[in-house]
Amino acid sequence: MGKLFPAMPAGRPSRRCSKNTSHESTDFLSKQPTTGRKMGQKNKSLPYDFIFLTPFFCPTSMLRAAVSLWLIIGLFGSAPALGAQDPVKVTPASPTVAVAADGTATLRLNIEIEAPYHIYSTLADLSPRGAGPISTTVAVNTTAVIVLAGALKTSPADKHFDRSFDMDVFTFAGRAWIDVPLKAAAGLKPGLHDAALTVGYQACNEESCLPPVDVVVAFKLNVRGVDAATTVAGDDPRWSELQTQLAAPAPSAAREPHWQKTADLAWKLFEAHPADLRRWSAWDTLLRSTPRFATDAEAKLLWADRDARLAAAAAGATDVPESLRELFAGRQVSALVLPYTNTVLPPDWLARLVPPIEELAAKFPHGTGAFVYFSRLVSAVEAQAPAAMPALIERMAATPNGRVRELAAKRSAVVQALARPLELKFTALDGRVVDTAQWRGKVVLVDFWATWCVPCIESMPHLKELYSRYHAHGLEIVNISVDNANAREALVKLVAKLALPWPQFFDGKATQTEYAVRYGVQPIPHVLLAGPDGMIVAVNPSGPKLEAEIKRLLRL
Repeated sequence: MGKLFPAMPAGRPSRRCSKNTSHESTDFLSKQPTTGRKMGQKNKSLPYDFIFLTPFFCPTSMLRAAVSLWLIIGLFGSAPALGAQDPVKVTPASPTVAVAADGTATLRLNIEIEAPYHIYSTLADLSPRGAGPISTTVAVNTTAVIVLAGALKTSPADKHFDRSFDMDVFTFAGRAWIDVPLKAAAGLKPGLHDAALTVGYQACNEESCLPPVDVVVAFKLNVRGVDAATTVAGDDPRWSELQTQLAAPAPSAAREPHWQKTADLAWKLFEAHPADLRRWSAWDTLLRSTPRFATDAEAKLLWADRDARLAAAAAGATDVPESLRELFAGRQVSALVLPYTNTVLPPDWLARLVPPIEELAAKFPHGTGAFVYFSRLVSAVEAQAPAAMPALIERMAATPNGRVRELAAKRSAVVQALARPLELKFTALDGRVVDTAQWRGKVVLVDFWATWCVPCIESMPHLKELYSRYHAHGLEIVNISVDNANAREALVKLVAKLALPWPQFFDGKATQTEYAVRYGVQPIPHVLLAGPDGMIVAVNPSGPKLEAEIKRLLRL
């Protein structure tokens, strides 16, 4: 296989949003079923009532290619699209939600977003350019258990101005929450009932976006006072106070004092009840990110001391929840691995970075921590040392962690596909028959894109320049759409508006389209460049390297 060039394709803009203000949001209930894939569009095939969140987020998409994933409660994150890690974790604040006497209940969804990603929440709206950002949605699955009961509330969001949409948008990063008001269905018998919500979102960083994702969050609905945990006589009333504090939304101005009070209360209970299983309950949330309330040196020192004492206590305890044990263990791996995966890999990365992740995978074979760190390492190695990918894949395949082995299998298939001649054969949107095997002797550029991908759309003028400049010399370009089935009409209109002369592949399978899976496309935009012999010689060549490589292959 030829040399694989790192970084983003030429023409892909970098977003730089300045965090300058905050916004406290209140949400409303949408009475119309909709997929969220296209603003205002209805889809009766999905049995969900969607709620749109009102804070605007940085623009990322105009259509949602939903990927349904089952969220494993208590783990680091959800199953990813196309084998890459999902940097977003959505969990219920409590696995059991009590129903009040009037049949109402509120479920808090805790959201953890791994840096450098953020997610967006928006009410469908129009910007001066004619299309607003995609909405983050919360839906109640069609069951006989619960219905939506009013407006959502969310944690404060950070405000940005986005050039792509010419509008202010609001983002969540790090830690966020959504309060979902519910009402038990009429006639439910007393007891615990299975229930679930579907949360849709799209994660982006400063350069690109992952495909939109839907995760299903399961929980128990406790009807008419059936307690999920035994309450003993004389129970410390501060436990109820802590649960109220964790569930209560804090206005923007009182955010730091609110979290300070929560952490102080959780710590007092931790020290006062060293044998109570509930002493760990708040820390799985509080330890996920640096606290916002630690704004001065004294507060930071206090937090660091408590953090260290909690870690030490967890190391010697036998009743620590597995998700929290994995969190403590994963911190050491994170401190060692992520600084390199975010910058430049050291020459001895295989010996230095892989063993700690392997150890984490062995300790937590059902966890997601090792999967997250191996996924980050895979991305770095693919960009910086692609020839070493087979060695990394072999190590991943030997771990006892099922998700890591699955990642190894997928990346192995991608490596094999990249080592073979490019093989694309389809009938394009305009009826043209495309078979890249018939293009031997030409240079073929394959660009994966979607109608919801703003950087992809913004790169098209540059690709048109390359096509105009080199098509007569033997350059062919093909677009592969990773849109869902509902986006066909939008794709046709967009191609016409952009006046793209090359063939467009579309099968409506979104991120599971055959060619995206085969070549490990995640995220988009994503470019493959094949030489006259059909062999793929570059993946995502950046900046002037793309045109330079085209000229070299065309011998110009």
